[in-house]
Amino acid sequence: MYATQAMYQTERVSCRVPKIAPRNNNGGIIIRFQYQGHQYSISPGGKYGDKLSMANADKIASQIRTDIIAGYFDITLEKYQPKVKQSDNVISTNKQAVINLKDLWEQYKVARKANVSETSQKEKWLQVDRCLKKVSSDMLNPQNAHLLIPELLKTYSGNTLERIINDIQACSNWSFESGLVSINYWRKLKKHLPAKSQSGRTKKAYSRDEINVIIQAFRLDLYCESKSSFKDSWYADFIEFLFLTGCRPEDAIALTWNCIRDKVIVFNKAYCCGILKSTKNNKSRIFPITPKIRELLDRRENYVLNQPDKLLFPSQNGSYINLRNFTRRYTKRIVENLVNEGKVKQYLPTYNLRNTSITHYLRQGVDIATVAALMETSEEMINQHYWSPDDDIINNNVQLPQI
Repeated sequence: MYATQAMYQTERVSCRVPKIAPRNNNGGIIIRFQYQGHQYSISPGGKYGDKLSMANADKIASQIRTDIIAGYFDITLEKYQPKVKQSDNVISTNKQAVINLKDLWEQYKVARKANVSETSQKEKWLQVDRCLKKVSSDMLNPQNAHLLIPELLKTYSGNTLERIINDIQACSNWSFESGLVSINYWRKLKKHLPAKSQSGRTKKAYSRDEINVIIQAFRLDLYCESKSSFKDSWYADFIEFLFLTGCRPEDAIALTWNCIRDKVIVFNKAYCCGILKSTKNNKSRIFPITPKIRELLDRRENYVLNQPDKLLFPSQNGSYINLRNFTRRYTKRIVENLVNEGKVKQYLPTYNLRNTSITHYLRQGVDIATVAALMETSEEMINQHYWSPDDDIINNNVQLPQI
């Protein structure tokens, strides 16, 4: 009876044991398995298919399985690391575990550099670099992985951290898949983030009157210090152009005079995060030149030299406009002054001029498919992100049309 009971208990324990066997890892050998909710990985060394190396790997896999059944499994995996010197004809792929997140992140950047856009490297990776410098090296060790988010929340908002954690988790996944760590320590960081707050992105758009007021505030330097050598009026055409075309600001910033044709504007490049690149969807598109746009283009020639390779909307020092700085130093300051004077309902970022343009074209009867094509987006994206509700009708400031 007792033998039968013992056999039953052994079988019940055995059924919990994961499948543990050597696998091919780009020509090398890796033993990877999941046990009690944790991911484990060990590289015993040698080439996959080499008889001696495979026999050694099978021995390690068998030892791990036996220890799990017997209750002696070493979660550090130190017990299972190869102890013998391999023969000269065996290429070892064993990697010493790197347990500091900062070290793993540096290796991840080197390994992924060729596969990640320059923009992401310059903007997103730089955010991670700064983030990791904010905490002590002890906090970056695996045993403190669960403490990392609470520590970072002292400096960053939950929404900001979510974007940073995406890259840290990608690094953690890569480190585990590469055999650099035996446990994917940082793969569940997001569960430690606070409940997600409402996104700062809004579909709100300016009214026609508000747009006119904003453009005039730029053009007349209404809120510019008289002694300032950097005049708001320099950017009035840039603001008006964003409204008239609904283009992404980074596309307008990159425009040169050779993008202006007889009847159309060709959007074929963008400038973002200090990098000149192709447009968001890597497509060239055209936008019709309306009489108002033609008037604006003619006016631009009084400000900047009309040469093929010259920027249409340069900054006042002749370089590319930095959109983030422009929004903070110009758009936000000017619009908030207008809000304080009751001339504009609320401040919206520079990018919301795209919402405004799309919304006004739709309200004037241009069908959504045509607007989507002109703006290089989709009808779904317009409905989800760009088409603003009419607040005047909602708030009963304007009577709802009779049907």
